[in-house]
Amino acid sequence: MLIRIKTISYNRFMNARLVIFIIGGLIFGGMLAGLLYYANTHKTSSDSLDQQKLTEVPSPTPSPVPLEKYQNESGFLFEHPANITVTENEIDATSYADLTLTSETESGSIEIDIVDTKLKDLAAWKKQNKEATSSMKAIETELVDIPAYEEQLNNGKKTLIAIEKGTLYTVVVNHGDNFEYWENVYETIVDSFAFKLPEEDTAPPPAGGSSGGGSTGDDIIFEGEEIIE
Repeated sequence: MLIRIKTISYNRFMNARLVIFIIGGLIFGGMLAGLLYYANTHKTSSDSLDQQKLTEVPSPTPSPVPLEKYQNESGFLFEHPANITVTENEIDATSYADLTLTSETESGSIEIDIVDTKLKDLAAWKKQNKEATSSMKAIETELVDIPAYEEQLNNGKKTLIAIEKGTLYTVVVNHGDNFEYWENVYETIVDSFAFKLPEEDTAPPPAGGSSGGGSTGDDIIFEGEEIIE
């Protein structure tokens, strides 16, 4: 009887060990399968990324647009992108220049006007244009060495105003649908703006003759009207 009990206990013990062994084997097999699956997936993903890098073609960097120089017979010049058209509008006796800059590909424009004025300075201009300046966010800047106001109007247009020696300089930017494009054009114009008369070809003076006096062509003078405070 005692031997039979021992035999039954031993069999139960062996069965329990077998069950534990089987469960452990299943767990180990599952872990091994998971590791193999992860390794295979990671390798496939790496191969895919490597292939993508090989097939990707880098986007070409757009070439900068070359600049052209515009010079006006009134005695000023500036640079602008070569794909910009400068149109000289008709002027009257009180105007030195009326220019419109446009693009064939971008909506918007820039207007440049240089005219006579009786105003002495920017303070006088703002006093005379109270209604306009009430909607402006103005900052102080310069056009060449001339004090100027740069103003962003509520209608979206940017305006630069400068006054010196009876002459009013106005630059108005209509950004259209491409603010960044026209802002870059505007900055190019303002940064390169300078006063200079066009160079003229002159014949040499007769031998032994006097070259004479007068202007050398280097002095730039805008004839302003009578200035008022």
